[in-house]
Amino acid sequence: MNDFYSTAFFVRRPFTIEDLRKPHPHKEEKPFAVVKTIGLSKIDYENFIADLCVDRWFIEENKQLCCIDTNGVWRCLLVRRRG
Repeated sequence: MNDFYSTAFFVRRPFTIEDLRKPHPHKEEKPFAVVKTIGLSKIDYENFIADLCVDRWFIEENKQLCCIDTNGVWRCLLVRRRG
């Protein structure tokens, strides 16, 4: 595996952004690579982080980019607020 990957803790089925802010064991961090960045308007981003389990068009359109590759690297989307 490439030692240059960043690592992150992945939460199964988080409901809100607060579910992602909890402490986690360092040993559970996974290597990841951002395959696409999606910029949302302020209102769309706030709506997204208020309920992460709702189906979103930008996730559906890009879900084929996401996977765990043969090296164990999690290929992910980065969703952020524009500006």
